[in-house]
Amino acid sequence: MNILENDYLKVTISNTGAEIRSVYDKKDQRERMWSGDESHWNRVSPVLFPIVGKVKEGFYEIDGERYELSQHGFLRDQQFGVIEERADLIKFAYISDEAMLRVYPYKHMVLITYQLIKSSVKVVWSIYNLDDKTMHYSIGAHPSFLIDEKKDYEFSYPNETRSYSIGLKEGHVFDAEKIQLENDRVVPEFFANNAVIYQDLSSVILSSTDGSDYVKVNFAGFPFVGLWSPYYKDKTIAPFVCIEPWLGIADEYDSDHDFVNKIGMMELPIGEFSHHGYEMTFHEQ
Repeated sequence: MNILENDYLKVTISNTGAEIRSVYDKKDQRERMWSGDESHWNRVSPVLFPIVGKVKEGFYEIDGERYELSQHGFLRDQQFGVIEERADLIKFAYISDEAMLRVYPYKHMVLITYQLIKSSVKVVWSIYNLDDKTMHYSIGAHPSFLIDEKKDYEFSYPNETRSYSIGLKEGHVFDAEKIQLENDRVVPEFFANNAVIYQDLSSVILSSTDGSDYVKVNFAGFPFVGLWSPYYKDKTIAPFVCIEPWLGIADEYDSDHDFVNKIGMMELPIGEFSHHGYEMTFHEQ
């Protein structure tokens, strides 16, 4: 495990998936991230690449070739090396190998940088096309924030008044509806149809109504955000909630399997690179 620390936060990051496993809040003297207990969900903050969500029937096609890929892709399970490290910053690197070409036919490199800025964690993904052809990809975040099941919580959307709500059918995009945004209560019924997906937002706040809990996720430039917590039929609420900035989204329900046609797919020319980032802030500033 790797440690980042300042006067406000202590962050623990695994080499597997370059995944944040813990954010300890020094001001409140408590953990802010979900533990990854498999009784609910065995992840904490995986990076979703080269897809977000599912591909229809578990496969996609590029230039007539068929490839199989599991939900949210493979990057979350790969081993990263540390290439730069300071007290408040760490940078991880992953370079694809020949075996990976069987599931994703592009040679690539992904750098993931975490930086502490007071009570915020800044995350930057850098994607490099190392192939001899244009690369297509998507990427997304999936951080899970610990909540107290005895408290009431809500989502709010600073300076946002309208959005599109993306509907899912069997885990795939089915429709979109323009809505007037209001604060959403974090109750089991809110997650009854899987993730709640909004389009064209730039930030989401999760806060307890008593003012004791607060986290804001800023993600300007990301077209989608997913809000998710496991839904249980007995209406119990899980002890965590996810705020997930996404560049892309799951396949449409009637997808033709063409990878290039996926919603939100990014195009990266030969030899080029791109940067995408978001920030988590754990105290109101």
